[in-house]
Amino acid sequence: MDETRTGRRARSNPGRLIQATVVAAIGLFAAHPDPAWAQVEEVVVTAQKRAQRLQEVPEAVSVVTGRQIEALNYEGIEGYARGIPGLSFTADRPGETRFALRGIPNLAGSGATVSFYLDETPLTTDDNRTGASDPAIFDVARIEVLRGPQGTLYGASSMGGTIRILQNQPQLDRWESKAHALLTSTDGGSTGYGVDAVLNVPVVEGKVAARLNGYYRHLGGFVDRVPDNALLRLRSLQPDVKAALAAGQEDIDSANLRSGRLALLFTPTDQLRVSLQFNAFDDRYANVGQVDSRYGKDRTAVSTAQNEPHTDAATIANLTAEYDFGPAKLLSTTSWVQRKATGSTDFTRLLSSIFGDAQTTGFNTTSQPRSVTQEVRLTSNGNGPLQWIAGVYYNRYSEAASVLAQTPGFSRALGLTGANAVANDLFFAKAAYKKVYELAEFGEATYKITDALSVTAGVRRYDGRSKFRDQNDGFLNGGLAPPTFGSISYEGTNPKGVVAYQFDPDHMVYASAAKGYRAGGGNYVVPTAVCSNDLAALGLSSSPKGFNPDSLWSYELGTKNAWLNDRVMVNATGYLIRWSQIQLQQSLQCGFNYRTNGGAASSRGGELEVRLRPFDDLEINAGLGYAHARLDQASPNIVGSKAGSPIPGVPELTWNVGAMYRRPLVDGLTGNLGIDYHYTGGFYTDLRAPSGNNARDRVYQTNINLSVEGTWWEAGLFVKNIFNSLSVVGTSASPDGSLFWTITPPRQVGAQVRAKF
Repeated sequence: MDETRTGRRARSNPGRLIQATVVAAIGLFAAHPDPAWAQVEEVVVTAQKRAQRLQEVPEAVSVVTGRQIEALNYEGIEGYARGIPGLSFTADRPGETRFALRGIPNLAGSGATVSFYLDETPLTTDDNRTGASDPAIFDVARIEVLRGPQGTLYGASSMGGTIRILQNQPQLDRWESKAHALLTSTDGGSTGYGVDAVLNVPVVEGKVAARLNGYYRHLGGFVDRVPDNALLRLRSLQPDVKAALAAGQEDIDSANLRSGRLALLFTPTDQLRVSLQFNAFDDRYANVGQVDSRYGKDRTAVSTAQNEPHTDAATIANLTAEYDFGPAKLLSTTSWVQRKATGSTDFTRLLSSIFGDAQTTGFNTTSQPRSVTQEVRLTSNGNGPLQWIAGVYYNRYSEAASVLAQTPGFSRALGLTGANAVANDLFFAKAAYKKVYELAEFGEATYKITDALSVTAGVRRYDGRSKFRDQNDGFLNGGLAPPTFGSISYEGTNPKGVVAYQFDPDHMVYASAAKGYRAGGGNYVVPTAVCSNDLAALGLSSSPKGFNPDSLWSYELGTKNAWLNDRVMVNATGYLIRWSQIQLQQSLQCGFNYRTNGGAASSRGGELEVRLRPFDDLEINAGLGYAHARLDQASPNIVGSKAGSPIPGVPELTWNVGAMYRRPLVDGLTGNLGIDYHYTGGFYTDLRAPSGNNARDRVYQTNINLSVEGTWWEAGLFVKNIFNSLSVVGTSASPDGSLFWTITPPRQVGAQVRAKF
């Protein structure tokens, strides 16, 4: 391993590439505008489950268009999410993304507060251990982010809002094929590369079409494993492990990401439209990519006795059929999701701090969620004064989860023999299973009192039940414990009301009040063998079996405005949210936790979005979000929580600005320039006294994408994180005091080519 660097390995120097990129970008401005791009793009959304102009929807909706995704080189959550006012996220490990919108985060590791959809399929999980999937942003028409509670139309876990990724659908009337390849280099890291392709086939013109795509990325690593004297001194550590640890290893966090999709569209008549699609994702990380806080974030190093791999695979199927009766459309959508996530965390250092010696020990986790969702809805057609939607929703969710920490030779290493020996050298094991059912009926109607004034009323009635089973075993649990069973039922009504005044097609004001909710659920058992004192300090003999739903009320005032044929667009909102019976996580000193309810909070803030087209060839987008989220009432269940404390996981300020520029060059060539900057304020992740262990850095990053395009091809360069800003965006603390950080990726430079046929 190269030890010639100070701190990190000697960094690659992207200065020449950056300089060439900037010089080429300046040269674009000397050309003439591209008439084909001069048309202002009208954005149509389906946020309210019907097609509408963005500026006519009386709620806060942000849209990332397909043109933006390509021009700004977005490929995942890290790309698009930071460009949405009021949206933030944390991702301690791959596949464990937790979103927060408008100051409403997931504090308990329970159900999400922001629902996540891929077309008509909900991908929101019932448990934080698998978090939200991060599907590749590839062959996507647009991304819609609905800010504020969406409980009427989108149900539970949409308290803060909803994120919808809408993929390109099969085209009935034309062939289409696209291919894309890229090569990247990460500062202080290794090379990455990738390919993707799309094929659209009109099987029977005007009647049947198929769309097929495939995606592969190899992500180069940038985290190094370095020697740790404390681990090397362990007597029982296996010789081969010691040798590998002493030698060190570079770039251990590389990853391979694969995905594919097959979509079929069938339109036997003008009234009937049937679509069937399959998506598959398979992400494999050699290591989770966290760095050891002892070395600082600039060194990007970690000392672990073994690898900490992570895998996340999912299969998604959806069948949607829509029939147009004339006065109304009937739609049925059925989704099936199967997912498996595995991970490993090295606990060798923790065990050595407890017992004075240890062999290599990993906590291996597996989670296998499955869900079936059925929704049937009837939506009115036409432009009459009354528009309505009514439907029925059913969801069945199950999840099998396990934890296994088994260390061969564990008893011998600790001198435990005979009756004191640990059976099967099992340090800890858990097997848990849950089922969640929910049935809901919903409806929403908008009535135009005059051509300008309209009122909307909506309601959702829901009934749900969660059943769970849990069993622990091993040394840490004091041996095999009998299984525990539990169930929790919940029901409620979720209303919504909106008043909107449309001065003309380009100017609107609206006010709304809406309720959002999140389902309750069961707790995993906390082992009393090691946690009895912590539980007793809270007045408990065992951990609670379950926790209840929580809910909030949101009050919003907004305005939408456009001038000069949509060349200037300004949308602004202000809101007040009251959140009660918050689902919280009670962390114990023994290293375990459980979920409970308590306290109340409020969030006050606003958002501003601006889109400008000062010239035919230039588009500028900017956004600003402010959220003042505070605990109004402390929870007696969370020791140390105080009224007035900031809500964890919520930055007060987010803002972004981006520009897309496109102009003809010479000989039929066109130049494209995309540049964006985003800022997310720092925050803490614990309701109790803030400390470095639960701090998240502010994130600020600048990216640039430059390309030249011919008739059927495009070639370009890009730089992500130009100024190499490294920020802590996730933390994991071990009971032995070790602290590990997830940081933003270092600067990445790359080249890419595209072809269209």
